[in-house]
Amino acid sequence: MKTKLTSSNTVKVWISAAETYQWAHKQGAKWPCSTLEGRKLYAHFAENGDLLDVTIDGREPDPNRGDIDGQEFNALMSDFLTEYKDQSF
Repeated sequence: MKTKLTSSNTVKVWISAAETYQWAHKQGAKWPCSTLEGRKLYAHFAENGDLLDVTIDGREPDPNRGDIDGQEFNALMSDFLTEYKDQSF
Protein backbone atom coordinates (compact mmCIF):
# COMPACT_ATOMS: atom_id res chain seq x y z
CA MET A 1 0.00 0.00 0.00
CA LYS A 2 1.16 3.49 -0.80
CA THR A 3 -0.29 6.45 1.07
CA LYS A 4 0.22 10.17 0.78
CA LEU A 5 -0.81 12.91 3.17
CA THR A 6 -1.37 16.02 1.04
CA SER A 7 -0.69 19.62 2.02
CA SER A 8 -4.44 20.09 2.51
CA ASN A 9 -4.51 17.18 5.01
CA THR A 10 -6.28 14.80 2.67
CA VAL A 11 -5.16 11.19 2.37
CA LYS A 12 -4.58 9.35 -0.88
CA VAL A 13 -4.35 5.55 -0.83
CA TRP A 14 -3.13 3.18 -3.53
CA ILE A 15 -3.60 -0.56 -2.96
CA SER A 16 -2.19 -3.05 -5.46
CA ALA A 17 -4.04 -5.98 -7.00
CA ALA A 18 -1.77 -8.36 -5.06
CA GLU A 19 -2.61 -6.59 -1.79
CA THR A 20 -6.38 -6.73 -2.37
CA TYR A 21 -6.07 -10.43 -3.20
CA GLN A 22 -4.06 -11.12 -0.04
CA TRP A 23 -6.51 -9.10 2.06
CA ALA A 24 -9.53 -11.03 0.72
CA HIS A 25 -7.83 -14.38 1.46
CA LYS A 26 -6.07 -13.75 4.77
CA GLN A 27 -6.13 -16.57 7.27
CA GLY A 28 -9.09 -16.41 9.65
CA ALA A 29 -10.65 -13.36 7.98
CA LYS A 30 -11.48 -14.32 4.40
CA TRP A 31 -13.89 -12.21 2.37
CA PRO A 32 -15.90 -14.71 0.27
CA CYS A 33 -17.22 -13.47 -3.07
CA SER A 34 -14.95 -10.42 -2.86
CA THR A 35 -15.61 -7.70 -5.45
CA LEU A 36 -12.17 -6.16 -4.80
CA GLU A 37 -9.76 -9.11 -4.73
CA GLY A 38 -7.10 -8.91 -7.41
CA ARG A 39 -8.05 -5.36 -8.37
CA LYS A 40 -6.04 -2.13 -8.07
CA LEU A 41 -7.69 0.45 -5.86
CA TYR A 42 -7.16 4.19 -5.45
CA ALA A 43 -9.07 6.25 -2.88
CA HIS A 44 -8.80 9.89 -1.81
CA PHE A 45 -10.23 10.98 1.53
CA ALA A 46 -10.89 14.45 2.95
CA GLU A 47 -9.53 15.40 6.36
CA ASN A 48 -12.94 14.64 7.91
CA GLY A 49 -13.02 11.15 6.32
CA ASP A 50 -15.35 11.91 3.41
CA LEU A 51 -14.55 9.94 0.26
CA LEU A 52 -13.49 12.39 -2.46
CA ASP A 53 -12.54 9.98 -5.25
CA VAL A 54 -12.22 6.25 -5.89
CA THR A 55 -11.08 4.20 -8.87
CA ILE A 56 -10.95 0.45 -9.39
CA ASP A 57 -8.44 -0.73 -11.97
CA GLY A 58 -8.16 2.89 -13.14
CA ARG A 59 -11.91 3.42 -13.68
CA GLU A 60 -14.60 5.02 -11.58
CA PRO A 61 -16.98 2.38 -10.21
CA ASP A 62 -20.45 2.27 -11.76
CA PRO A 63 -23.13 1.97 -9.05
CA ASN A 64 -25.55 0.56 -11.63
CA ARG A 65 -23.22 -2.39 -12.30
CA GLY A 66 -22.48 -3.10 -8.66
CA ASP A 67 -18.72 -2.81 -9.23
CA ILE A 68 -17.88 -2.88 -5.53
CA ASP A 69 -19.56 -3.84 -2.30
CA GLY A 70 -19.69 -0.84 0.05
CA GLN A 71 -19.25 -2.92 3.20
CA GLU A 72 -16.24 -4.67 1.70
CA PHE A 73 -14.73 -1.32 0.65
CA ASN A 74 -15.19 0.05 4.18
CA ALA A 75 -13.64 -3.07 5.76
CA LEU A 76 -10.66 -2.98 3.38
CA MET A 77 -10.05 0.72 3.98
CA SER A 78 -10.39 0.25 7.73
CA ASP A 79 -7.79 -2.51 7.74
CA PHE A 80 -5.31 -0.65 5.51
CA LEU A 81 -5.78 2.78 7.07
CA THR A 82 -5.38 1.38 10.59
CA GLU A 83 -1.84 0.47 9.52
CA TYR A 84 -1.42 3.96 8.01
CA LYS A 85 -2.64 5.69 11.17
CA ASP A 86 0.23 4.14 13.11
CA GLN A 87 2.90 5.51 10.75
CA SER A 88 4.75 8.66 11.70
CA PHE A 89 5.63 11.40 9.25
